[in-house]
Amino acid sequence: MKVVGIDFQAAQTERALALAAERGVANVRFEVASVYDLPFPDAAFDAAFANTVVQHLAEPHRALREMRLVLKPGGVVGIADSEHSATVWEPRTPLITAALDLFLRVVAHHGGDGHRARHHRRLLLEAGFARPVATATLGNFGAWGTPEDTRLIAAWFADQLRAPAIAALALAQGWVDQATLEAMAAEVLAWGERPDAFAVVMGVAALGWAEATTSPTATSSYPTASGPQHHVVGRRGRPRSWPKKPRLCGHRA
Repeated sequence: MKVVGIDFQAAQTERALALAAERGVANVRFEVASVYDLPFPDAAFDAAFANTVVQHLAEPHRALREMRLVLKPGGVVGIADSEHSATVWEPRTPLITAALDLFLRVVAHHGGDGHRARHHRRLLLEAGFARPVATATLGNFGAWGTPEDTRLIAAWFADQLRAPAIAALALAQGWVDQATLEAMAAEVLAWGERPDAFAVVMGVAALGWAEATTSPTATSSYPTASGPQHHVVGRRGRPRSWPKKPRLCGHRA
């Protein structure tokens, strides 16, 4: 079995390559690529998996159709995302609520949807996949209910709030000021130290099959992000938009 992983950011593929080397995984390679314009021949893979990708995309149908093109007849696709409407974060203060809302606002600004996971079966069907099935779990992130776990997720979330991808955008849009952003991060870190802290993010995972007789529905549509898009023309002559954070794995027999 051979596995190919892609990400739009070179830093992510470099980290993945280093981790694979560290763990002695030799049957995988990583490439910098767009999920809207996969650099592989049609019918090249037996399976494809996108983890926490679809919720961030401005054009999820286009990405799923591209994934279907590189699957062999009978190949399977898996998609998994967090369903943020089912997030538990307790005890929750006004600042923590504001921080969680800000995260989803940034996702939406780029054309994504933190509540898209509930529609995975429909998205797969509209993209031409057959027999879509879905299930829910405690999340692609998971559940945090020990001191070590709550400190870990709190540190991650505080880093996200301070990262340019969120902080610079939120400040530029006037959604928050610097003092409020720092207060949010500090509140999250303080939450991580609480002996009663607990958080869960529900996840939705779905499968669909690329059967030769299926095709995308004629009435399907997809949202586009506000603001300018950067387009390239793919090998099949269709315009593609670069995704915000694609992470895709394909499996060849």
